[in-house]
Amino acid sequence: GPGAAAAATYLSHKIIRPTKNGYGKIHGQCIFTSKKLYSRLVSMEDDRFILVAFHRLPTEKRGESKDKVQDQIKFIKERIVKATNEEIEKDREAMDLLRELGSDQTITPYIFNFKQKNGELNTDIQKMNELNKRIFNTLSMVPDEIAKEQNLLVTSSEFDPETYGDKFMNSLTERLGVENQNNKPLTFIISTVMNPWLTDIPVLKEDGSSKKSFLDVIEEELRKAVYQEMGKMGLL
Repeated sequence: GPGAAAAATYLSHKIIRPTKNGYGKIHGQCIFTSKKLYSRLVSMEDDRFILVAFHRLPTEKRGESKDKVQDQIKFIKERIVKATNEEIEKDREAMDLLRELGSDQTITPYIFNFKQKNGELNTDIQKMNELNKRIFNTLSMVPDEIAKEQNLLVTSSEFDPETYGDKFMNSLTERLGVENQNNKPLTFIISTVMNPWLTDIPVLKEDGSSKKSFLDVIEEELRKAVYQEMGKMGLL
C-alpha cells in the first residue's frame, strides 16, 4: 500500500539508528575497509606491472622525494597491510596515516601500466588503456552470467582531457609513465566497498592453517587478470 515505504523507513531507523552509533558506525567500517583496500593496492609490487592509485599518497601530495614515498609505502605495508585490525587501532601512528590515505568515500580508482620485457615502463597510452579495458572486461559481468563464478567484480570509467584539464591529466600520465601527445582519455578501474564488515588479515590457527582474507582474494584476482590480459596482448 501507499504507506509501505514510510513503514519500511521507520522500521529500518528503529533497528539501525541514524546516529554515529547506528548508520554512522556502518559507514565508518566501510571507509575503514576501503582505506585498507587502498593500502593493499598501493603496496602491491610486481616485476611486470605497476598500479597507480588515483588518490596520491600524503608524501606525493607534499612533493617529497621518491625515497620518502617509498619509505611511506614500506610503512603502509608493515604497519597497515600486515597488521590485524586490532593492531592498527592500537597503533596511533598507523591510524593517523590511515585517516589520510585514499578517498573520503568508499570508492578507490586505480590504473595498471605494464613493464616491457626489459623492465622499462610502457610509454604507450593506447596500449595501457587497452590493458585496463581488458582487465575490466575480465572482472565484470555480462547478461546471463552467473555472479557466483566471479571472485571479484570491478567497474570502470575514463578521465577525459576536455573535462579534467591539462594539469590533472599531465600529473596522472607522469605518475603512470606514459606519453599523451594526442590528448587521449585515460581508462581507469574502480573498486567500491559496499559492506560494513571489517576486512582483517588471516590469522594462523593452532593447527597452522589459515583462510585467505577478502583482501588476499582481491589482490590475487587482480594479479591473475593483469597477467592473463598481458599474455593475450603478447606482452609476456
